[in-house]
Amino acid sequence: MSGFRALSAGIGSGVFQMPGARLDEQDEDGEDASPMATTRSSGAAAGSAWITPKKYSPTHQMKSRALGQLDPSLYLNEDAEELYEHAPGHVGRLWFVLNYTLEVEQLAVTVRKARNLRVRKEASSGQPGDCYVRLAMENDDRRVHTTSVKKKTNNPNFDEKFCFQIATASLESQTLLMTVFHVDKQKRQKAIGHVAYPLRELLSVDKDCRIFRDLDSEAGDTSQNPEVKIGLTYHAQLERITVVLHECRNLPTKSDTDECIEVYLRVSMHTGLQGKEVKSKRTETVSHSSAFNQSLIFNRVADLSQTIIKVTMMHHATGIGSLFDKPLGSVVLGCELFAKRRELEHWREMSANPEQTITYWHSLCAAAV
Repeated sequence: MSGFRALSAGIGSGVFQMPGARLDEQDEDGEDASPMATTRSSGAAAGSAWITPKKYSPTHQMKSRALGQLDPSLYLNEDAEELYEHAPGHVGRLWFVLNYTLEVEQLAVTVRKARNLRVRKEASSGQPGDCYVRLAMENDDRRVHTTSVKKKTNNPNFDEKFCFQIATASLESQTLLMTVFHVDKQKRQKAIGHVAYPLRELLSVDKDCRIFRDLDSEAGDTSQNPEVKIGLTYHAQLERITVVLHECRNLPTKSDTDECIEVYLRVSMHTGLQGKEVKSKRTETVSHSSAFNQSLIFNRVADLSQTIIKVTMMHHATGIGSLFDKPLGSVVLGCELFAKRRELEHWREMSANPEQTITYWHSLCAAAV
């Protein structure tokens, strides 16, 4: 009977207690201690199955999705970076990645892409042409890399990697030169523009440096004189010089068409302080191509300090005869008595490296001796 009375009292008071069980004691403030509170106070010793959930902490992106807020990182992509304002005179923009490894003293250059290339009117009919990128250290044509040629596009993707060995001590004084060239249907090459990047900026960077630069049209617009790629090999024991004529660029065009004029190269050897001509040879005439790819051999070269090689580009007068062929320009390769600047540097490097072919680009000058 007493148990029934206790059960009835519990139901009437809103508190249910099984017979034999006692109510939780009140805390010091007079409030009932709940099972959750008991678990928190007793911890692991209570053996309770209750686990206090961690407070919800929204991520940065979830916070940004609140009403009226946007997370810019959700919308970044490579296409967006190509949408930029074009300044007057803009001829294009180049994207590239640089990484310098101190342990091996190696510079890795990845040419990513170019956008909005603008070709000069005289070099194009308005249609997208072919293009490529030439990489070199400024004032040093001995270490040159070129990308593959991309066909019929003003927005080429390259994604090509090249490496240069550069001593850390000279890194601060070096400048990477990347020139973008346009190639027309006649295989003529015109510089659209270039980027000059001082490598000293890499000294404070310890990871891949992703960069974009606008092309400099003035720096990329090199001399409009015809240029020839010449290789020299000196055979000391045979007293022989081999002159390799590879190709030419910046050739004049015919007045009535866009075709290159017909040209050939005349190569002569001179000796003595008076520069007396002792032997001359010439290449085949080229008309629709800028490549010669011919080797000419000159024997009896006993003294390099008294010998010069003169290369002259001749305009072939079609159907008239060689007597009316006109020189377009020439270059003289030799020691300091006869040559200077790049021509002298080319000759010295050939002399210091016998049996090796040393190749340079040379600009032809009408005033050369």
